[in-house]
Amino acid sequence: VVAMLKAPGARKRPAIVLGAHLDHLCRQGHGSRSAEGDKKKIHFGANDNASGVAALLEVADYLSNLNSRGKLKLQHDIIFCCFSAEELGAAGSRHLVESLEPAGITIAAFVNLDMVGRLRDNVTVQGAGSSSVWRREIERRNAPVGLHLAVDDAQKELTDTVSFYSRNIPTLSLTTGPTADDKRHTDTVDKINFDGLSQVARFTALLMRGLAINSESPDFIPEKKEEPGGRRNQEIALGTIPDYAEPDVPGLLLQGATPGGPAANAGIKAGDIVVELAGQEVIDIQTFMAAFKFLKVGKPAKILVIRDGQEVELTIVPGARQ
Repeated sequence: VVAMLKAPGARKRPAIVLGAHLDHLCRQGHGSRSAEGDKKKIHFGANDNASGVAALLEVADYLSNLNSRGKLKLQHDIIFCCFSAEELGAAGSRHLVESLEPAGITIAAFVNLDMVGRLRDNVTVQGAGSSSVWRREIERRNAPVGLHLAVDDAQKELTDTVSFYSRNIPTLSLTTGPTADDKRHTDTVDKINFDGLSQVARFTALLMRGLAINSESPDFIPEKKEEPGGRRNQEIALGTIPDYAEPDVPGLLLQGATPGGPAANAGIKAGDIVVELAGQEVIDIQTFMAAFKFLKVGKPAKILVIRDGQEVELTIVPGARQ
């Protein structure tokens, strides 16, 4: 679902895009983290990602209202997008970008809202390293809001930002972080922090306004990638032993943990299914390994596993590979 707030005159500058994914798991069962008997129950997705869509609609309403009153001097078009198929690998956002390019619509920056309804301590802002303007803009636009922000240069894995970042477009992704209800039927509206969601929407609106009225577009800074087998990948050791016998399990099924290693010390057991590591969703061995870039030797990190149908949060302290 796409809408555009157009800048006056002919299109000369690239557009600013605000997005949120609209879909969730519904009753399909596939990808559900609920206990086996609950997998076919409705998965409401109140936080993941109705909260992001709600914030996007509030931002769109605010900016269009300013524009109609002549109080928004747009230098860029603003595109608002609610994507489908994020849960299937960001297919909806990729389709949008591929559709805009032949139409001659270029994109200056993308801001993503993914699970912003459960504010507790802070809002995580990922992707700040993709442009030299982000940290300055984030600080400036948050000043009248006063959110506690955890700003990370790294890109958020497995969400719609990848469709834009892979095309050299600066991106930011906002989230209030993972919860025990993610991808479960218990992600319901009564658990939404509406005051916090309102603050996130206000901050996003000010950020989008600042980008849209600036005649300059944000520059793009590519993320530094470690070479395969490079030092950073090699130095992290968790001592997990994957089980590849069940490839259709959502997450990474483990045979167990190396005795005396970080995973064993964290309480990892045979049969555990890793679904999140260091705040990054795990759906297979590749996403599990991708999360290693968010780990540091000796620094405790959260690891979520499914054990006997229940989600268990553990703390793991990565070791150094010998």
